[in-house]
Amino acid sequence: MADAIVSAFLEKLLNTLAEEGRYVTQFREEFEKLQTELQLMQCFLKDADRLKRKNHTINKILADLRELVYEAEDILADCQLQSSDAANDRFAHIWPLNLHFKHQSGKRLKEITGEITQVKQNIQSLLGGPLLFQPDLVNGKDQMPRWSSQVYDHTLVVGLEADTRKIKDWVFEAAREGKQEILAIGVVGMGGLGKTTIAQKVFNEKEIDGHFERRVWVSVSQTFTEEQIMRSMLRNLGDASVGDDANELLTKINQCLLGKRYLIVMDDVWSDVAWWGRISQGLPKGNGSCIIITTRIEEVSVKMGVKKTRIHRPEFLNTDYSWLLFQKIAFAASEGKCVYPDLEDVGREIVDKYCVITKQQVVHWWIGEGFVPLRSGRSSTDAGEDCFSGLINRCLVEVVDKAYNGTISTCKMHDMVRELVIKIAKDDAFCTTNSTNCRHLGITNNMDRKQLTVYQKLRGLVSTTKTGEVNKIESTTAKKLGEFRYLRVLDVSKSIFELPLSSLLFHIGSLKHLTYLSLSNTHPLIELPASLEKLTNLQILDLSYCQNLKTLPQNLITLRKLKVLDVSSCGSLECLPKGLGRLANLEVLLGFRPARSGHGCRIGEL
Repeated sequence: MADAIVSAFLEKLLNTLAEEGRYVTQFREEFEKLQTELQLMQCFLKDADRLKRKNHTINKILADLRELVYEAEDILADCQLQSSDAANDRFAHIWPLNLHFKHQSGKRLKEITGEITQVKQNIQSLLGGPLLFQPDLVNGKDQMPRWSSQVYDHTLVVGLEADTRKIKDWVFEAAREGKQEILAIGVVGMGGLGKTTIAQKVFNEKEIDGHFERRVWVSVSQTFTEEQIMRSMLRNLGDASVGDDANELLTKINQCLLGKRYLIVMDDVWSDVAWWGRISQGLPKGNGSCIIITTRIEEVSVKMGVKKTRIHRPEFLNTDYSWLLFQKIAFAASEGKCVYPDLEDVGREIVDKYCVITKQQVVHWWIGEGFVPLRSGRSSTDAGEDCFSGLINRCLVEVVDKAYNGTISTCKMHDMVRELVIKIAKDDAFCTTNSTNCRHLGITNNMDRKQLTVYQKLRGLVSTTKTGEVNKIESTTAKKLGEFRYLRVLDVSKSIFELPLSSLLFHIGSLKHLTYLSLSNTHPLIELPASLEKLTNLQILDLSYCQNLKTLPQNLITLRKLKVLDVSSCGSLECLPKGLGRLANLEVLLGFRPARSGHGCRIGEL
């Protein structure tokens, strides 16, 4: 996981080389050699976590590899840009491509390939043999298993009364109805949300103890085999089962539970649930028996027979419960009470902290950076939505607000997940202020021109304002925005500038690799800079909530790669430019206003 970012960029570079690299004819041989070396490195990266734990030298090697991958991708992007410019230049047959660029790029590509070969040799020497892919380690067999128990400390549990009551009601309702099938209940949520604690609380309730004749708790996790699960069940039922094969184990389980009302908790179940189909067939039916499954993935509970109406999703603790739990842990010595009034404000601020962000902003960032895997027949926005849904289903991202039709509008990240993400980002120089190799930076009020001068390798410069806040960006700082040669994502939303943006962003046309530009909710933005037409790689343009924006330039229709255009909530904007229908790659258009005269875009064009 520590090298997930370099792995993602490596895969993206390989895909680009495979799909578009062949068009860069002047460096075809060099790119093919580079592609071969990088494909070999992919196998190593899948096993990099284990190696990093055992050998710190790997950290330095991976950092070097990361920089080489970044640089190779930048060179490929420059080559594509040169080829595109040449194809559109009617004088290209008279004047050859920039000879200095061709010489320097070809030379550096050969050097990068040689350095990656050296990286491979260094790894081989560390491992004492050739670089091989070890699937057992990748599949998690070298990991320590997670273990949980039905025993828990009830004095440290707060705010789960409603959760346990809901599940108990389901259990008793099934018993009253006398249904023959086993009731399956799912508790679904991200790690640390309290799924196991809820299951423990239900499992240990006196009402539950008296209701069921047999209770079985199994900690499944990621590394347990089907046989281990059955042996665990039998141990709970008082049978050691030494030496029995799988069929005999399942028969014994059936005999122990036959004619009895039982409760089985399968805690922390992950993606592979083929074993459950075989075990569940051997379980006695009827008598109001129940299975409770805790998992981070909703699809897993469904595969195990849980109906949508019997899935419980624990919510975050409210402010009062969070503060109560914080006191129990932080002030254990004083019986869980904050005896220092000065610390209460600080403590409440800690428990109330989290990042709200719009789903649209996240998905657009991914598309702009090229992180969204494209499949044939799928638009990039649809593919981005699929990726976002995957994170929601795995509870890595939490929903904050939904629109009236159920569409997710804003989301947030749990503090534990956020801390892990920040650590990974810093380790891979994805987002850190401690290195000149930083590739992503957040725009803040205290940012100055000198700070931006240090980070010449930036790929993403994004607004990080909280809800209800704005950035105030000085003119000298704003003028620096056009100097980052390899910038892919520029988001200055929710910002106030000293001068009109059309003049401050005069040099924005120099950002040849820019794919995502957000000027949403900026002030004062009256018109777009003329240099916008030079952004030939632009895919996403977000101008939403720019209330003073009056017109869009006619050259907007020359942005052939544009996929998303958002002009929603632009109160002063009368219409869109005529000829918008020529944008063949446009997938999303928000805030369309049909022209009332012949000077703008009419609905028929679309």
